Amino acid sequence: MKNLKTSRNRFFFFILTVLCVGVSVFISQFFANVISTSSFSISNISATEISYTLYSLSAKNFLTKTQATEFANDLRSKNSGGYVYELNNKYYVICSIYEHENDAKSVLDNIINNLPSAEIIPITIENVNLSTLSNQNIKKSFLNVFSKIKQTYLELYDISVSLDTSIYSETKALLESSKILEELQSTLDSIPTGSSASEGAYSIIIKTKLKNINSYLNDLINFSSSENYTLSAKIKDTYINIVFENINLVEALNEK
Repeated sequence: MKNLKTSRNRFFFFILTVLCVGVSVFISQFFANVISTSSFSISNISATEISYTLYSLSAKNFLTKTQATEFANDLRSKNSGGYVYELNNKYYVICSIYEHENDAKSVLDNIINNLPSAEIIPITIENVNLSTLSNQNIKKSFLNVFSKIKQTYLELYDISVSLDTSIYSETKALLESSKILEELQSTLDSIPTGSSASEGAYSIIIKTKLKNINSYLNDLINFSSSENYTLSAKIKDTYINIVFENINLVEALNEK
């Protein structure tokens, strides 16, 4: 009888331990899960389809960058991205970016009660003007870079969702991120220098921006999670930075 009672007590404590662990995991991943969507897919674009709109989710906006940065750091500790984006003299803390507006709206509905200032901010990547280039092969090579950059953003987004939903471990997420870096480095190495001054100038601008993107990926691959900055948050910050590097690249080329 005593052994039976002891067995029951052990079983009870085992169940209690499992429940406690489950609650802890739920709390730590809740914020990450509500800013992710489980229905995601890679969308490929052709070399001529450059302009498109993405949908960023701002958790809150501030009048000073210092306030926004402090809030961003707090979000990162909750597995969220925390990119500070200045627009119209306000500082928005971007926690994620979505390819589809419906995904952004779905997440906004989930967090609006806790973050009443949350809002969706569309981000448009404009068309690239390469009309001064006469060599069609060079032009196509340059335009294909933008397709690769968008693919990079989408693949990182997929990794982020897979990590938040426990499909990927942190090791798997970093391994997949390494593959993305290898592919992007291959794209960088294959960019032609061109045979004219215009082609050379465009080539330099594109290579410089791709090196910046590769730097973000290198930082991600060598990243170590901490209590205040999780890998999940780092991945989100990385693909958000890549989106804005892409915008800067388009602007730089269109100013030529």
